Amino acid sequence: MTGHSLSSRERLKNKFLFERVFRQGRSVNASPIRMIYLFVPGEQQTKAGFAVSSRLFPRAHDRNRIKRLMRECYRLTKPELVGNKSGCFHVVFVYSGRKAAGFHAIQEKFNVLLDQLQKDPGFDSKGI
Repeated sequence: MTGHSLSSRERLKNKFLFERVFRQGRSVNASPIRMIYLFVPGEQQTKAGFAVSSRLFPRAHDRNRIKRLMRECYRLTKPELVGNKSGCFHVVFVYSGRKAAGFHAIQEKFNVLLDQLQKDPGFDSKGI
């Protein structure tokens, strides 16, 4: 059951790393969630960050709930994101919908995002 945990070492929290993923990463969209990912050579652990716009959701409890749902969906689908010895990925999930979605809707979008990521030409060569 340890494969389904989400420790602090697996979270993308550094502002510099967030900006690097946004500047250099590639994106995949499954409305209302956009995934931006960047392959990092030499990294041992895939890291994920979660973002919700404060303009779309001015109340913090709404943003926190959406991030909590996205973290749970990521935690359940994370075993599919396995890195290799040459490196891993930094991934940021951005929620851009105007209304808060439920858990099942977000989970469906996460599955779509992972399917699109696996179809990416660089997926196999990078060993995600």
